[in-house]
Amino acid sequence: MEKVEKRLDDLSQYVQHSLTFVEAKHGAFIALCLVLLSVIIENCMEVASLCEYILTTATLVFLICSLCTSLWAFYPVKKGGNANPFVKPTDSIFRCENIESLSSQQLMQKLSEGVEEYEFDSFQREKVNNIIAVSKAASRKYRLFRTALKIFAVFICLFVVMLILKFTR
Repeated sequence: MEKVEKRLDDLSQYVQHSLTFVEAKHGAFIALCLVLLSVIIENCMEVASLCEYILTTATLVFLICSLCTSLWAFYPVKKGGNANPFVKPTDSIFRCENIESLSSQQLMQKLSEGVEEYEFDSFQREKVNNIIAVSKAASRKYRLFRTALKIFAVFICLFVVMLILKFTR
């Protein structure tokens, strides 16, 4: 019985750590975007041609979209959110994306695997529900971070082209 309680505590700590980690990643990414935004506004707003103007504007738009996507991760969601449809229920429970797709009954079943007829008390059931809720929040933040990075990759490409045009004229 202690085995199930230990698994439950370990999983709870893992999910909390995952949420903290992804929020720290978003914070650092937001700081980077703000620095780049100020550098571009400070140094690259003089444009000599329509092409440079369009390129500078597109670069700023992608940077701001990336920044807003990352900021959106801090917006609280009251509903449980949508689980990832591509996750199989047989996957490891030590990934937030996998936990969010499980019901509380399925998660309790996974936690008590290998233990004969374990009965969860009300506190443990509440903890299981909390683990699922936090994993949904962490998964949403991870998805938003990946999206922000994809948008940021487009920004980097445009930024490099903008710098090449700026310094070769």
